[in-house]
Amino acid sequence: MESEDELTMDNINCTIDAINSASSGNYPIHTKHITLENLPFIEKHLDFDEKVSLVFLLYDNIQVALQTLLLLKHGSESDVITEWAKSSQSNPYWHDKLLEALAIIQNLAIIRKLDMMEDIESRFLPRNMYGHLFVDPIKKLLYLLCEHFDSKTTKNFVSYLQNKYKDCNIHYSSENLEITLLSLLSTKCISLDDMSSFAQILKELGIEAFYDQLKKFCKSNGCEEIKPLKNGTKKKYALETCQSQKRMSDKVSNFCVDQNVGVMELGGSDFSRRSSVSASSENDCNSRNRKISNSDLSYKINEYRPGVCLIIDQENFYTECDQNLKDLLLHDEKLEDRVGTEKDKVLLKETFKAFGFTVYIEKNKTHAEIITVIEQVVMKITDESSLFVCVLSHGTEGKVYGVNSIPVDVNKIKNSMCRKNLKNLREKPKILILQACQGSKCQEVINVDINEEIDSLEMDSPVEAIAYADMFVFTATIPGFGAVRDKKNGTWFIQSFCQNLKNHWHEYHFEDICTLVQQDVISKRWGSKVMVPEKKGTLSKFFYLPEYHAE
Repeated sequence: MESEDELTMDNINCTIDAINSASSGNYPIHTKHITLENLPFIEKHLDFDEKVSLVFLLYDNIQVALQTLLLLKHGSESDVITEWAKSSQSNPYWHDKLLEALAIIQNLAIIRKLDMMEDIESRFLPRNMYGHLFVDPIKKLLYLLCEHFDSKTTKNFVSYLQNKYKDCNIHYSSENLEITLLSLLSTKCISLDDMSSFAQILKELGIEAFYDQLKKFCKSNGCEEIKPLKNGTKKKYALETCQSQKRMSDKVSNFCVDQNVGVMELGGSDFSRRSSVSASSENDCNSRNRKISNSDLSYKINEYRPGVCLIIDQENFYTECDQNLKDLLLHDEKLEDRVGTEKDKVLLKETFKAFGFTVYIEKNKTHAEIITVIEQVVMKITDESSLFVCVLSHGTEGKVYGVNSIPVDVNKIKNSMCRKNLKNLREKPKILILQACQGSKCQEVINVDINEEIDSLEMDSPVEAIAYADMFVFTATIPGFGAVRDKKNGTWFIQSFCQNLKNHWHEYHFEDICTLVQQDVISKRWGSKVMVPEKKGTLSKFFYLPEYHAE
């Protein structure tokens, strides 16, 4: 069985020697750490502003951090630090990161109560802009810069942003600038990788000292150099009270509607909530919003080990010659080879690797081997957050074929996914993707333009859902009909599936993305033929994919 770059702790980039502009002394080994048992005490002794600051410093996922803070601002009582810590258990330095963040926000009372004050200043240099260990250095810098803003500077800063980005979906907060900064980051108005945009904001506001500090920091930390900026006319931006109040009122109203949907799990996929800032912006108002999710309504996705994906690629078929198995054949004719399936296999592999999944690839398996390899992969799962099995084959209603032309009941595949390794797969999403026909005929569509080249198209000629918890089956076509495969470009279904995952992971949960795939595939034509994918399942929570990292 081939494994594609299995995720291990060696792949996690945890920088622990990152104090660049200060002398990094030899620190003593610290045997006392924050534990999960300490978290209720920590949560209890944090006020609202401190929670906001910690979320900003701790959460790696910008959109999750933003939505978490918006929920906090509107009365959520979620234990945001505990949730973060639980989702970060694969990171061996999570407790050090939390301790450093507590030092940065200067909650020394908690650190003292935990008896961890020893060397706290020399170890973390919490008030030094150029010293950092586990917390993102740019986030620390932004936090310290904004903490030094006085009320007038803060007001001018927010007012300037409201004017500059009036057509963007920015959540403004003068009381908690971390929310504003996260919103700027989530909408790509500024970037942690390139601070030129933020530097320009400081420059145009006349905050020269902070601009110089930012420039110096980037130079000392090897960041992308901030280019010299033209000195534009410094403007004063008065707050338009009526318009601002209406805008914030609209956002609060929209937020309350979405709040019932929930809040996204920490470590889960990256997403953005696109509420309308301008009533005249038709695109914003009509956009399909990715909903806010919470710990009760969405699956917990470990960003370091989000899941396992098994791809079973059936290309070269033959007729089983074992006389003991002859009665399992549905017909005596050899099934055609599935030319073009390589495109689907490669794209699936690239897509799931970009989401951080461990990918296994199995090619040309008999009916018995299909079940065997599925069960082998299922039994490998430990702390991974989800399971995907993708079968690319010929099929008939309720069945997919082994390369020996003997069919396998889809329910048997589902049994292997749901009833094995229950200890490690309970309450985790299990997704079966089937690119296979469920019949021999394509559906017809009336009055269509025939513009496609059809010589390269074929059909892959399953699945009646049984109520397994947290199981979801997405098939290329509804029962009784064929599925189109392009010999040159791969199947409509798999190509659309991967493209929509890539394009919409940050906006929608998985089942909604599958709806987009349905819409896309239904719009395609092969002469007068049309294909309608089907999704069925018993997912009990929202399933948000982790962040997509293209190579």
